This record gives sequence, structure tokens and C-alpha cells, in this order.
Amino acid sequence: MKKIALKYRFLHLLMFISIVTASDLPKVAYSGVFTANTIQYYPIYARNSRALDGELRFIFQEANSKGNLPFEIIFETDVEARKNELSNNYSLCLLITRDDISSITFQNITKTTVNVGITAIIYELNRIENKRNIVFSVPIVGYSTDLSAKKPLNERDIDALFIATARQTLDYLLTKLVNLQIEQIEGFVVKISSEFIKINLGLLDGLEKGQFVKVYSDSGIVSAQVNEIEKKESFLKFSGKFQGIREGTIVKARNIRGLSDEIYQVVSFKNESKLASELFDKQLLSESIGQWFSDFLSSKAGKVVLPSRIGGRWQDHSAERTRAIFVMNDVEYEFEMRKPKHPIRLKLTGLATKLINESNINQNFLYKAWLEIEFIDRGLKEEYSETATSTVVKGAFEFQSEAVFFDLLHKLTNKIAKEIDL
Repeated sequence: MKKIALKYRFLHLLMFISIVTASDLPKVAYSGVFTANTIQYYPIYARNSRALDGELRFIFQEANSKGNLPFEIIFETDVEARKNELSNNYSLCLLITRDDISSITFQNITKTTVNVGITAIIYELNRIENKRNIVFSVPIVGYSTDLSAKKPLNERDIDALFIATARQTLDYLLTKLVNLQIEQIEGFVVKISSEFIKINLGLLDGLEKGQFVKVYSDSGIVSAQVNEIEKKESFLKFSGKFQGIREGTIVKARNIRGLSDEIYQVVSFKNESKLASELFDKQLLSESIGQWFSDFLSSKAGKVVLPSRIGGRWQDHSAERTRAIFVMNDVEYEFEMRKPKHPIRLKLTGLATKLINESNINQNFLYKAWLEIEFIDRGLKEEYSETATSTVVKGAFEFQSEAVFFDLLHKLTNKIAKEIDL
């Protein structure tokens, strides 16, 4: 197979604070690969799940052995033997969000494009309520294009292209996980009763209900779980009797959190362009634009952007929390996170082309795209546009225009994220 030119269309990266020494890396359990919907939505991944899961696991193991990550990954074969090290209760999983393929033939040349969406998620398991709270995510979509075939690729070649693309996508994703920083927060015991211990750390400090903390008692370090939590204080639960603990006893916890409470999320997309409907698959278009905009918006300093809801199974759990349903081995699992303060609607209002000039062989076209963004909580709407020019071989307008508009929309989402006033 020829060398793959892999482009990255989406990067969602939350920024975090703190410093962790190499000798005190947190331990994170690897829990495997989920899909953002049922396996039927991902036919290419379904055919290659065993091989791909092994490839992705190997990449993590290699990064782990080299010490390139700000945490140590403990794999399932090691979890039982090292379970006492997992008091922070963090787990790492991968989420498959895209595996679509498109193929078009023109003059004995077949262009095949494979999209692979992978999100790395770090979550904390709340054992009290059996909930998974997402604390960090890095979604990215990589795609590769093959122009070597005179006819559409067969299934075997498509699968090989898919696995190679996924491998390179995760390689790139790992360079973003390096930026993850983990904060150690410290507090102390403020009240003790026969039923609970109250500490001076709460939601505003980044603690979550169900999270484990370390209590530095007179008899040694013991682990306790946050049973109830308020803004500035929490109540701890111990597996047995708590001894050697008094008011003023030091309590420490590890924390992964964003730099800002201003949380954004793309919640919907609408296409009003007839030309876009003719050129693009509806699902591919909506998911791509939602992911790209989330990517670029997250690069703004201090802005936390949740993964786009488009293409996933999301539902509001309460006034403060939202949840997504991910699937592994036909079993559904609920993941929760804080609800976005600023939900966003995107609308593609138009695509247009205009012939500028032509020769006997080529035609020069002007391309233009319009995209509207709406901040639901503010009631604000604004439309943006972007243009591009391209030389098209006569007779290949549809063949080439899809790629031109794809790149133009990617450029437009970047422009909006940079120019928009938040």
C-alpha cells in the first residue's frame, strides 16, 4: 500500500493545570475501546475490531514503556495485581466516533477517502452510584486518501487503509495527551463525627462525588471516597473504621479540570444548502462541521469545549449534568459530565460556485460557503462566509468540487472560532 497522507480534521483539547513529578505519576487503568453508538453504525470497525483494538493497545503500551505520558497506564492484565495503586479511580478508554468511507471514480482514477474518528477519554468511576464521570477528552478525526486504484478498492484494501489511518490517528492523538497536566489539591479535616468526616474541599476545588482522596492519618495513609459533596466541603466514606484521624489531618487528591467554567458544546447542525445535499452525505457533513468547530473553539485560551453532540447519543440528566451512552461488546454504558453553559447551534446556509474563466482543458471556479452560528443561551446569531478559488479539469467539477468545499468548510469553521467574540 502506498504511503498515506493523513490529515487531521478535528482536535478537541481541554487545557489543565498543575505539575506532577515523574516519580509520582498517577495510575490510570485502561478499559478498552467503546463506540459512540451501537456497533451496526460502524461496519468497517466491526469487521476489524479485534485487529484494531490490538493495534491501539500496542501503541498505548509502547508510549507507556517510554514514559512519554503524564500518567502510567495499567492494563487489565495488571489491574488485579496492582489494584491498590488505583485509589485515584481514573480510567482511560478510546471511543470510536467515525469509520465512514467515500469513493468516486473519474477517468480511470478512483479516489477513496477513509475517515477514522477516535476520542481518548479519561473518566473517574463513581463506585457509590456506579457512574462514569468524564474529566478529560481528546477527540480527533483523521482521514486518508488513496488515488492509486483504477476501480473502487475491495474490502480487504479498505480494511487495511482503515487500520493504517486509525494507527496514525492515535499516534497523533498521543502527542496531545502529553499536554495533560494533573493537579494535586490539598485540604484538611474540619469535623469528625461517628458517621462521617468532613473536609474543606468541594466542587469548587474540582472534587467529584465518588472520587477517592488520601487521608494522612496518624497511623498511615488511608483512602476514602467522597460520599456527599457541596461547593466548598465534602463528606468522606471509609470502607472500615477510621482511626488516627483528627481535625486538621491533611487530605490530598489528584484532580483533572479545565481552566474555565465557561463550557461550550455544539448541540445541533442544520443544512439549508441544496448543493451541499448533492455533494455530501448528510451524516458526514454534520459530524465534520460540528467536530471542526469544536476543535478550533477549544484552542481559545481557557475555553472548555465538550465533544459535539452530533452523531452521538446524548441526553440531559439534570439541570447541571449531561450524559452520553457508549457501547462495548453490545453493552451500553453511561458516561456523565457537566452540562455546557453555552450550547451552540450551527447552520450551513449556503454553498455557491461561479465560473471565472476557462481554457480548452481547465476551468477556474470561485467557491463560497456561508455558515451561521447561534449561541442559544445568549439568543445571538451571526453568519460568516469564506471564499476560495480552484482550477478544475473540464468534466471533473463534481469530482473535484467535493474536496474543495470540504477544505473550504474546514477553513470557515477555523475563521469563525478565531473571530467570534466570546
